[in-house]
Amino acid sequence: MKEQEIIDYLKSKGEIFDFIAGADLNKFEGNQYALINQDSSIFKLVSVKKGKRKEMVTDSKGKKTEKSIEVIDDYDTVKTFDLHNTANVEVDKFAVSRLYTFDNGEVIRINEKFNEFDSYLSSQNVSSSLKERKWYRKILGFRSATPWKMILATLFTMAILFLLFDLATESSAEKDTRIAAEKKEKADAEKLIKDAEKQKAKDEAAEKARKEEEKKLAAQEAEKQKQEKAANAKTYASDFAPITEMQIGNIDTHWDNLWKATFDGVSNGTMDNFTAYTNMVDLSKKYDGLKDSLNNMETPEYFDDKDRELLEKYKDNMSTMLSTRQEGIEKAKEVFDSNKLTPSDVEEIKSKGKLSESFMMQGLSALTELNSNYGHEYKKSE
Repeated sequence: MKEQEIIDYLKSKGEIFDFIAGADLNKFEGNQYALINQDSSIFKLVSVKKGKRKEMVTDSKGKKTEKSIEVIDDYDTVKTFDLHNTANVEVDKFAVSRLYTFDNGEVIRINEKFNEFDSYLSSQNVSSSLKERKWYRKILGFRSATPWKMILATLFTMAILFLLFDLATESSAEKDTRIAAEKKEKADAEKLIKDAEKQKAKDEAAEKARKEEEKKLAAQEAEKQKQEKAANAKTYASDFAPITEMQIGNIDTHWDNLWKATFDGVSNGTMDNFTAYTNMVDLSKKYDGLKDSLNNMETPEYFDDKDRELLEKYKDNMSTMLSTRQEGIEKAKEVFDSNKLTPSDVEEIKSKGKLSESFMMQGLSALTELNSNYGHEYKKSE
């Protein structure tokens, strides 16, 4: 369990402190902590009771698993220390802990954060003195005067001494054997290094050759695509572009010859209503033919997805434009048939004309982009 979780729990229970340190009453008990408040001469030693709780945890893949979580169930105060009447403390240093014996006889073992605890004692005007030991009590294992530790330390020290003695009294034959073995190990290591360097050079050469081959293939593919693009542009200019140019040319021609000419003739009195009506019927039929031409256009095999999208946009907008114009043509036929033109008729015909122009501009925009993809400039059909 993380220290911060313990701190948060104790503070949630109303405890006031600046830091905590693992500690005990020289009994080597776990889960005990000294709660230190820098501004107070009183500090506590508390025991935290931990337990386990099972929770459902969801991993990154959304899978739920049951996980055991360590939690704090409760805590209690083991002892309260008051430094009001304490002037001195004797400090006994061990490998991983320090034993503090106050002049009032109270004892506490601090297992971490020694500097912080010493600083706290100093702030409370408690002077410290280091416990003096005989020379042999300074040896690791003899400092605590614990029999089993002293026996274990003695055995370990003797083993080290025997090993050093054995090395120092190595025979000539053993020395020669050891030196020969060391030379062999060195030679084997040098051979491994050389083999690794050769393999590295071989791998680098293979990688260089692979990259050069990839570069060569990329250049060949680029040249192939360039040639295909040139061939496609040529086919586009000779087979596809003339169809769209003829369609646009016919749209303009039929509009000028039948729509504009009819309304100009009716306006200046050179054309009667019967002829005007016949022209509207003829114009609508020609537009039907143009719509069939658009719908029956085949998509070239060399078109990519973007080209196909532009072609469909051209066809849809131009067909919609023709249908919108035909709606205006039908209104014009009613006017010529009844020989009666009202303001609302004029407004409706103009509205259809403007709407059809917007569809035509969108269709021509798509065609212009399509022509640009193949380096083709629009040529007006003769």
